[in-house]
Amino acid sequence: MKADVWTSICAIDRVQSLMWSLPLATSNYPLPKQAIIAANGQVDAQAFQYTMIELATRLLEADSLSQAGRPLAEIFQVVVETDQAMRALNNQVPKGWHRIEWSEFNVYAILQYWQQYMNIRIHLQLALRYDGQDFAFSFITCLGAAQELAKRYISLRPLLAPGFFANRVLDLQAFTGIVFLILAVARGSLSSGAFLQTVDANSVLELVDRAVETMRYAAARAAGEFARQAADSICSLRSLLLQPQTSDSQKITLHLALVGNIHVSRKAKASNGVQGLQPYLPPNQQQDMSWQPSNPIVGNVGGRGDMFAPSIDGLMDSLSYSMELPENYPFFADQTSGTEPWLTWSGWDGSSWRNQLEWITS
Repeated sequence: MKADVWTSICAIDRVQSLMWSLPLATSNYPLPKQAIIAANGQVDAQAFQYTMIELATRLLEADSLSQAGRPLAEIFQVVVETDQAMRALNNQVPKGWHRIEWSEFNVYAILQYWQQYMNIRIHLQLALRYDGQDFAFSFITCLGAAQELAKRYISLRPLLAPGFFANRVLDLQAFTGIVFLILAVARGSLSSGAFLQTVDANSVLELVDRAVETMRYAAARAAGEFARQAADSICSLRSLLLQPQTSDSQKITLHLALVGNIHVSRKAKASNGVQGLQPYLPPNQQQDMSWQPSNPIVGNVGGRGDMFAPSIDGLMDSLSYSMELPENYPFFADQTSGTEPWLTWSGWDGSSWRNQLEWITS
């Protein structure tokens, strides 16, 4: 019994480390290896979860390498090894085990949702560096996993009880995948060749719309404040990135309770005409022009404020977008003392793009 309790403590420690980007306290204590398929031929949920949790610790290793400024080759090696291990785990489950639609809550639905989130997190750093040539596999894998995550979120989220302790975590994970989908579409709309062949903008944006509607549904239930903030932020980010570039610099500030403030700016495009920035409206609200994102979420849209420090302005001349994310989650820190370093999603006017964004997420 004591051994089982200790194993549970180690498992919880690993889950929390992944969710909140906290250091592992039990890294020297591996979880027991169990057969994925039980004697009755069914997937053993605990064994499957333990295996995923052990693999999740490799994500923290990749994050540490990135934060330490290690060469991309080292990060790539960790990503490839973790991807292979995830695929090996997936090959052990029976055909037909994976499902998207569930009529009632099932632990397998949660595990499969987290499996897709893991696939996103494994490849996210390299996918955001995809420039049309390097890291294409990570970009395509992350794009597919983000779509699968959004589909499962649409099916799973209404089945969860209001006030369920993991609801906000699931919303935050869905937010991560949806933001990547919007960034991928934005890149595809301004590029040619490989991007346009990879990203089906219409189907991806339709999926984003459905996921936002699900967030709106969750927001109307008990403890749904984070879901509301996430939905408003997604709509505002989409409005900023997917509209035609204007001659005015544009910026918004997104506020998420578990993340903090995310400052997003879009640099001006030299042109004679100036187009005003209009907020993106979900399909069921497009006729109601009185709808606006709530004030704590969006501010300073379409402004001219200088978002760049003078010392690095020269380096930023060619960038189309930039994002400023908190270094430490305010959920665990004093919100008045955290630093917010510049992290950039960059693009050149031509078809060759290179991403310089290091995405910090739970």
